[in-house]
Amino acid sequence: MDGELPVLVLRASRAKLFGLAAFSVGVSAMGFFMSQRGEAVTGYAVGIIGLIVALVLLLQTLPKASFLQIDPEGLSMASLFRVHRYRWQDLASFGVTKVGLNTTVGLNFSAEFLKTRPSEAAAGEFMQGINGFHGALPSLYGRGASELSQYLNDYRAQALAK
Repeated sequence: MDGELPVLVLRASRAKLFGLAAFSVGVSAMGFFMSQRGEAVTGYAVGIIGLIVALVLLLQTLPKASFLQIDPEGLSMASLFRVHRYRWQDLASFGVTKVGLNTTVGLNFSAEFLKTRPSEAAAGEFMQGINGFHGALPSLYGRGASELSQYLNDYRAQALAK
């Protein structure tokens, strides 16, 4: 990255979200089929949960529902329309981590940021004990974890140097 830092907006793969939503609808249909075969409570529970998951996944495909915006001032990340904005000064580093079975990008906050946000500091310390980072990005936005982590570290360093 040379010269002016670009503004980059990354989004999750719509094809992947639609595929997962279709799978959830299939699970839901199997649940409702189960309810007709004598397992009413379990079948309806599976059917309703499957539809809720499909709805949430479809909501994530809407333009402002899920994104990662990287700009010279910091980054904004959105999940289900909830946007969190951090300045580069608020962030110390990015790295690859696992959350459950998923490999993702973890982030650590700066000491100054943690001093001003005691609730995030407490949650961050708890999470750091589990996976080594204060938090994590909600998605990889179609990138590999190591590629995105390296890009964010490089971008942060260049933005802070200006």
